[in-house]
Amino acid sequence: MQKKKIKRVGVFANNTSESIKKISSNIELDYLQLHGNEKPSFITNIKKITKIKIIKALKINNKNDLKKISTFRKVSDYILLDTKIVNKNSLNLKKKSKKINWDLLKNIKNKKKLILSGALDIKNLKNAVKSSNIKFVDVSSSLENKIGNKDNKKINKFLELALKL
Repeated sequence: MQKKKIKRVGVFANNTSESIKKISSNIELDYLQLHGNEKPSFITNIKKITKIKIIKALKINNKNDLKKISTFRKVSDYILLDTKIVNKNSLNLKKKSKKINWDLLKNIKNKKKLILSGALDIKNLKNAVKSSNIKFVDVSSSLENKIGNKDNKKINKFLELALKL
C-alpha cells in the first residue's frame, strides 16, 4: 500500500501577493491557508499566480458571518471556519482561539469542503464533529505545550480520536 503524502500548508495573514509568491516559489506548498482580511479578488489573483489550492479562513461569531461562506466558496478550494482574532496586519498567536458555536453551523446545506476549527481539542472533538456535521478539522494551539511548541503525545491522541470519527 502506497503511503499518502503529507500535505504542506503555508499559513498567511494579510500578506502581499508578492510575498506569498516569493515564499511559495521557495517552498513546495500544496495549499495556501489565508487567515487575514483577503478579498475574493485577491484570492482569485493569488491562485492564478501560484497555481496552489486555497483554504480561506473565515471568522465565525454569529449567524450573519455565515453569509461569507458562499462568497468565498466561489474562489477558494476549502473554507476553514474559525474564531481566531486577526488584527489588521497580523495573526495574534498569543491569543487563544475560542470555540465556535457549533449550533450555528447545523443549517449550512453544503458542508463539503468546509473545515472546522476554533479551539478544538481532545475533549470536544467528538461533540464538535457530531454537532456541526463537518468532517474535516483543523487544530493547532490545543496541541501545544507552550506557544509554538507542539506536543507529540497530544498530536497522537488527537489523531487517534479523529480517525475514529
